[in-house]
This record gives sequence, C-alpha cells and structure tokens, in this order.
Amino acid sequence: MGTVQDITTQKHAAVALHRNETELSTIYEHAPFMMCLLNENREIERANRALMELTRGTRPEDGHRRPGDVLGCLNALDDPAGCGAGPHCPACPLRVALVETLKTGQPQSRVEALLSLVINGARREVRVSASMALVRVEGKAKLLLCLEDITARKQLEVQFLQAQKMEAVGQLA
Repeated sequence: MGTVQDITTQKHAAVALHRNETELSTIYEHAPFMMCLLNENREIERANRALMELTRGTRPEDGHRRPGDVLGCLNALDDPAGCGAGPHCPACPLRVALVETLKTGQPQSRVEALLSLVINGARREVRVSASMALVRVEGKAKLLLCLEDITARKQLEVQFLQAQKMEAVGQLA
C-alpha cells in the first residue's frame, strides 16, 4: 500500500518563484543607474553592476562598506573611520537624506550632491542625483539607494544658460 500526493501546484509555484527571482535579479543588475541595498548601519549589502562599473570593481565585500567608501569619496578618505566620519560628512546631502530616511521611513527623491571621488587614482567631480526608500527584506528594514551620474546633464545646462546669455547680449548690441 502507498500514498500518492499531487504536488503539481507546488511545482508550478516553485517554477513561478524561480522565474520571478531571476527576472528581478536581472532588472536589478542591468538597471541604467547605480543601485545598492544598505542595512540599518548604512553599510552596503548588495550593489548592482552600474555601481561597480563607476567604482571600477570596488566591492562592498572588500571592506569598503559605506557608499562613500565604495564610491571613493574624498571626504570618506579624509578620515580613517571612513564614510560619515570626515569633516565635511555631516553636511553631505546624501548622508543627511540617508539618515532621515532611516529615521522617518519617508522616501527621498532627487537629492543632488556634488561628490569629489577618487576613481582609479584620479580625482573626479561627480554630480549625483539620489533617490532612496526604506524596504523590508525578510522582515528586516533595508534602504534601497539609487544613484544617477548627472554630471554631463548639469554641464549641458550651464552651457545652455551661457548660450542664452550670449544671445541676449548680442540682441542688445
């Protein structure tokens, strides 16, 4: 004598779950902007490919756990304690928004910051636009941080304003 149990529904659910996990992981890794997941101590637990491309492979697992450390922020490099401990860190709009989101749970969007980064040994000024939201992963609060390098866009805006000024001066002359 034996027992037979129909597990067709469970198999379909497992296949659907795997498909969803694969799809979300693919979206995360191929997003056209930098994304990372932070814990309650503002340490990076996971970063997508776009962030790793900007930092040329500096991974959170390499001991660079906070966003400023991974990005190579000069302010984070000024202090041995790293990101959040430098003399200019308390005024960093990115840090202020991260702390506020963790404290209140309210998402922040389009927080702009000019960061002085060291990438491959060279100093580079990068203007970023950041958005962040508190999410729950397996019951734990995590912070999803999305960054976009808007340096080129800001430079074009400045050039456009300069061209408008020159046009106005030309019309007055």
